[in-house]
Amino acid sequence: MRTKTKKCFLGFFFLFFLVTGCGGGSSADSGGTGTRDQQRQKLSCEQPQGDFYFVDGAGVCGTCSDEISKAENSIDNAWCTIAHAASVSQPGDTIYIRDGEYQESITLSQSGADGSPITFAAFDSEDVILEGGDYLNNWVRCDSAAACGGNPNWQNIHYNYIPAEKASETDALVANLFQGDQMLAVAQEPDMPDPFYIDDIENYYSIEVGGQTLTTITDPGRLSGFHPSFWQDAYALMWVTHNRVEFRKIDSFMNGTISFAETGAPPYDDRDGKYSIYNGVQQIDNPGEYSVGHNLEQNGTRKIYLWPLYGNANNNSIRFSARNYGININRQSYVTVQGLTVQRYTGSELIHGVGIGSVTQGGEINEVNIINNEVRFNRHATRGYGGIFLFGCNDCAIDSNIVSENVRHAGIFLSNPTRSVVKNNLVYKPGQTGIRYYYADQSSIVNNEVSGCSGSHANTITVYLWSNDVLIANNYIHDSLGYITLQRSNNITIYNNIIDATISKIAVQEFQDQSSGTWILANNTFINSSNSTSVMFNNYGANYIIKNNILDGSAVLDEDTVDRDNNIYTGLMWNQGTNYGWVLAENEIVQEDLNQILADSASGDYTPLANGYAASAGQDISNILPSEIFTNFDFDKDFSGAQRDMNNPTIGALEVR
Repeated sequence: MRTKTKKCFLGFFFLFFLVTGCGGGSSADSGGTGTRDQQRQKLSCEQPQGDFYFVDGAGVCGTCSDEISKAENSIDNAWCTIAHAASVSQPGDTIYIRDGEYQESITLSQSGADGSPITFAAFDSEDVILEGGDYLNNWVRCDSAAACGGNPNWQNIHYNYIPAEKASETDALVANLFQGDQMLAVAQEPDMPDPFYIDDIENYYSIEVGGQTLTTITDPGRLSGFHPSFWQDAYALMWVTHNRVEFRKIDSFMNGTISFAETGAPPYDDRDGKYSIYNGVQQIDNPGEYSVGHNLEQNGTRKIYLWPLYGNANNNSIRFSARNYGININRQSYVTVQGLTVQRYTGSELIHGVGIGSVTQGGEINEVNIINNEVRFNRHATRGYGGIFLFGCNDCAIDSNIVSENVRHAGIFLSNPTRSVVKNNLVYKPGQTGIRYYYADQSSIVNNEVSGCSGSHANTITVYLWSNDVLIANNYIHDSLGYITLQRSNNITIYNNIIDATISKIAVQEFQDQSSGTWILANNTFINSSNSTSVMFNNYGANYIIKNNILDGSAVLDEDTVDRDNNIYTGLMWNQGTNYGWVLAENEIVQEDLNQILADSASGDYTPLANGYAASAGQDISNILPSEIFTNFDFDKDFSGAQRDMNNPTIGALEVR
């Protein structure tokens, strides 16, 4: 039985993830039923106390029917679908969902009330899966290269057809194939080290400036000599300005030049271009790769080629994503969604592929709580909003969820939140930004663990677009190319965070102009920046306070805007020198040997040494912290929740033990 967990301290999550698969999947994903039937025998069928309603599509405790009334609903006489339960729910109702897999997209139609929310919850932590995928059976093994589009690996490749009722919405960018719980990869050249990151431009082909235009790529050394069929279903993936990767179907090929519809942004004109070829059937060269036909067959189906990751394709284990979203909050307020797994939803429209959230956008909503769910394996064609996404939400909480492997999606995205919080979540391998706030007001991002951010637009935490009074605290960020990015916002507090920047080089960076108010950077531990640039504030209008931090270099371009002291530098950036007018402030030191500061950072123990340089070396900053705004956050505690000595605090995110 899968159990979900809150944030695991300092990287334990990754051991947990490797051992259990981040909660694993249900036995339904294996194509067999024996294990789930054995589990059902252990599930409770005793009617609990209280006014509850039940959904039991698998008949765990009896029968199910969507025809029964609310008065008839019981643990052994339940509704069959979550969608029906949502259609009849009223304020104060709790809908318990029993163990099983539900192939549904759900749109809420009723708000709860203040103090009487509508709750959708897994019963007794049972394994409830909202499934966006459908099985593809009856695969045919290719009997010649001609039957497999000329692919030289034809003996390993099978083909099948996506049904006509789904085919028009399914192309290479959204098909999202799985074998069991293993995500399969659209064929790509060059092959990516991790196929999840299809926009890993560091492994793309390079071409000199001028080789790429808005509508063409010219690269005769690589693109010459291919039969026209090589390009039949292929896309070009191109790096363009604003650090984006654009996707375009290849329309024609001639003399080493491929052509496509105009990209939305031009290529960079001051550096080499980057591109990749995607989805051509002849590019299938490894197990687990597939290609999706661009044109519909005469009967409306869509052909798909696959080299199975393991075994035979006809063992009831291959799925494609067939539904656009999991749970659409639909502008309803006072709603709680708790304890569900939501997986394999996809689409190409702006809001498609969201696991739980605001598929329908519009006015404000209140007190939506998304708690202890697992949202994974969802996909967007190009740039999705997120595995979890809420718009215009007041007093909302995204709490203790696992959000992982959502292709081309942000992990968690709140746009226009007020007095809302994203806390205690594990965000692993988002397709874009890990946690994102736009236009936020008096909202916080606390106690989250974020890792595996890579590819383009792979920031770990982003606060953009005139956000106001935002707290980023007690987060652990590691094993990511991305970093915390800030832009055009007022009054930002970054407190008690640990960032190991071994991969990203930078921990926190300010972009563009029009920052305002006071930005506080206090009691953080930012280490292992390979270029000693863990913090880069560009002085776009805010007043900056930098105190009590362990920093591997810090760049603030105008020191007159900075109030800093009691920091330990484990390295210095290029402009931190007397020749640039930079000097150590009061009670600041440089100590490059982390072993003189922290217990064992190489093994993930960032606790300061009791006799080290950080112990009790900070200053009391309680008078500058926004405790009157964030009344639910205890600024007197360190990263781990231990009490701080606010009069003589330890420098960094953790107090001495």
